[in-house]
Amino acid sequence: MSDLTPDQPTERPAERSLTAAVLDDALPRAESALVLGPVPDDVRELVGTRTREAVWVDPLGPADASPRLDEVVASGQRYDLVLCLAGLDAVAEPVDALSWSARLDQVVGLLEPGGTLVLRVDNDAPLSALTLDVSRQGWARADEDPTRPVGVAQLDARLRAARLPVSTVHALLGPADAPVAAVDTAALASARDGSLPAQLVEDALTRVAEEQSGPDEQSGGERVPDLVAASARSGELPALADAWLAVVGGRPRTGYWLDRDGVVLWVDQAGPGQPFVVGGQPAGAARLPQEIPDDVTVERALHRAIARGDDAEFRRLAEGFGGWVRNSASAQKALDLRLDTVRVAAGGSFSRGLTQADPSATPEPDTRLVHAWRRFEERLQAAGRETLWPASLRGEERVRLWLGMSGVEQVPEPVTIDAGEASADGDDAAAAAAGLPAEVEEELAHLRARVEMLTATLAARDDQLQVREKAIRSLRDQARGAARNRDKAMARTREIQQSSTYRTANQLRRLTLLRHPDALARGIMRRLDSKVRAVRRTR
Repeated sequence: MSDLTPDQPTERPAERSLTAAVLDDALPRAESALVLGPVPDDVRELVGTRTREAVWVDPLGPADASPRLDEVVASGQRYDLVLCLAGLDAVAEPVDALSWSARLDQVVGLLEPGGTLVLRVDNDAPLSALTLDVSRQGWARADEDPTRPVGVAQLDARLRAARLPVSTVHALLGPADAPVAAVDTAALASARDGSLPAQLVEDALTRVAEEQSGPDEQSGGERVPDLVAASARSGELPALADAWLAVVGGRPRTGYWLDRDGVVLWVDQAGPGQPFVVGGQPAGAARLPQEIPDDVTVERALHRAIARGDDAEFRRLAEGFGGWVRNSASAQKALDLRLDTVRVAAGGSFSRGLTQADPSATPEPDTRLVHAWRRFEERLQAAGRETLWPASLRGEERVRLWLGMSGVEQVPEPVTIDAGEASADGDDAAAAAAGLPAEVEEELAHLRARVEMLTATLAARDDQLQVREKAIRSLRDQARGAARNRDKAMARTREIQQSSTYRTANQLRRLTLLRHPDALARGIMRRLDSKVRAVRRTR
C-alpha cells in the first residue's frame, strides 16, 4: 500500500478544532486508514499518529496527488479505519449516479470487519431554519434521493441495514468547516428543557446567530431559547443539528463545545440521571467545576413557576438563589452568575453549572444578583413571555421586586434606562423646551403623582391578593386532606364489615340473645310495636 498522505504541517495549530477533539476520543489505533474527502490539518496529524499507513482520497485536490474512489474500490483493499468527514457527496465522481445508500454500501465494502467508520451526514432540513438564517439548498437533495437520511432514526436504520452497529451519533452545530458544538443525540433525545445538553445546543445556536448577523442587524438569537425549549419538550433536539457525525466502533464523550476563546471543552455522562464530568484543554477546564449535576437551570424552573401561576414557588426559588449567592463558596468563585446557567435540584440545592471561575474577581453578592436578575428580565422580555405581575410593573421595577425576594435591601440605581422611562424623560425635556404655561406644568406634575400613587396601590393590592391566594390554597389543601381522610375511613369501614371476623362477631352477638330470653323478648316487642305504630300512621 502506498502512503499518499500530503505534506504534514511541522507545527501543531495553536487552536484545536472541535472535530479533532471528538476524533481524538473516538479513533483507536489502527494499521491502515482510508480518509475520504478533505479534513482539517489537525485531523490529518491525528490520523498520522493513530495509524501506520493512510490513503487519502480528495477529489478536490490535484489529480496526481491522490487516487480516485473507484480505483480504491477496484483494488479490493480493506481498511481498519474509514474516515469521511465531508460526507459521501464530497467523494462522489461528477458522473456518479449512485444513490446515497448505494454509495454507503460502496464505502462499507472498504471497511475491515470490526473496523471503525466515522461518517458525517448533513441535515438537509434542520429545525433551526424556522427561526434562523439557514440555507435550504439541501431540501432538493432529500427530495431527489429518498434513500438519503433526514433524521437520526433514518441514519441509524441505514447504517444497521449495512450491518454496521452504530456506537454514537453526535449532532454538529455550526458551520461545516468549523462546528462550535457536538452533542450525543441519545442524550439530546431524552434531554429536558433546561438540561445541560439543551443548554449546549442553545449556546451554540445563539453564537452562530450572532456570528451570522451584521453589527447593525438583529441576530435572531433572542428566539433561540424558545426554539430549544419547544424542541426539548417534543424530543426533537437532534433535528436542530446542522449535521450528524456517526461513529461505528468508537465512543466519543457526551458533548463538546468551543468557548469564546477557542478552547475545546467536553462533558461526559455515565448514564441518565448521573452527573456530568467536565474536562478539556487545561486552559478552559480549570475554570469550570469538575462535576455538574443533571438538573435544570434556575431560569427554566422560574419559567415553570410562572406558567403554573405559582408565586410561592417563584419566591422560594428567588430566596434560595439569593442565599446561595451569599453563602456558597462555589458561587463566590464564579465569574458571572446567570440564571440560565446556574442549576437547581428538585430539593432546592443550587450548583454553578457551566460558569467560569475567576479567583481574582470578588464582586459583592448583591452586585452579582443585580446582574443575574437584569439578564433574566432581558431574556423574559425578548421571549415575550407572560408574567405573574401587572403589566405596569416591568423593567427595573420588576427587577427590584425580584431582588427584594432574593434578600437585597439596597438596590443600586439602574445603569440602563427603560424605553418607557426614556420616553417620559423625553416628554419632560420637550415640555420644558416648549415653555408650557405654569398651570399645564402643574397639571402634569399632578398627573405624575397620581400615576405613582396608583402604581403603589396596585403593588399593595398585588401583595394582598398574594396573601389571599396563599390562604385559599391552604384551605383547599385542608379540604382535600379532609376528603381523603373521609374516603379512607369509609373504605376501612367497608373492609371491616366485609371481613370474616366482623361476620363471626355479629353471629355471636345474635347467639347471646338466645341465652337471655328476656332480652330477646323485649327486642321482639319493641320491633313489633314500631311496626304497629307505622301501620296506624298510614290509616
